[in-house]
Amino acid sequence: LTQCTQPTGYVLDNTDCDDTDENINPTTIWYADTDTDGYGDASDSLTQCTQPTGYVLDNTDCDDTDENINSGAIEIPNNGIDDDCNAATPDGTLSINDDLNFGNTLISPNPFNDYINIKLPLSFNNKIFDVKVFDLNGRLVFNNTFKASNGTIKVSNLNRLEQATYLVKIVNIKTSQSIRKKLIKY
Repeated sequence: LTQCTQPTGYVLDNTDCDDTDENINPTTIWYADTDTDGYGDASDSLTQCTQPTGYVLDNTDCDDTDENINSGAIEIPNNGIDDDCNAATPDGTLSINDDLNFGNTLISPNPFNDYINIKLPLSFNNKIFDVKVFDLNGRLVFNNTFKASNGTIKVSNLNRLEQATYLVKIVNIKTSQSIRKKLIKY
């Protein structure tokens, strides 16, 4: 009678290509890390046993062209960029928060086509404002400085924007007070 027993630390399966790392096997998915920040692009992957050059196990990089944008980054407030690849982290730029409002600021027409009128309280007459328009991905698509005249700022040349929803941020240059409003381009 011959009896065989499996030695401790051995298995019948011989497909493990890296016995020093339990996370690496023939079906390991590697993700491209073109910006070399250690975070990979989920849309660019390879399945193989050994780690290819330029690839990592992590797949949480939302912008693999910028080493400063990845899931390990700290969100920088008010820069219009999703630095930490987490849309739930407030950036400040995209929040619709009227806590620092200029009274009853009105924007018309909304929806707009090629221009908007920003109606401010008359106390802001002759004041200088930055007007920034962001797409919903946080990208700055329009930025200009205007002087309020009769409590109104007319922003023109918006016809180059695509039909979409935008956020406009109006900043008082002197006080840095700002207000954000949603805009729709038709």
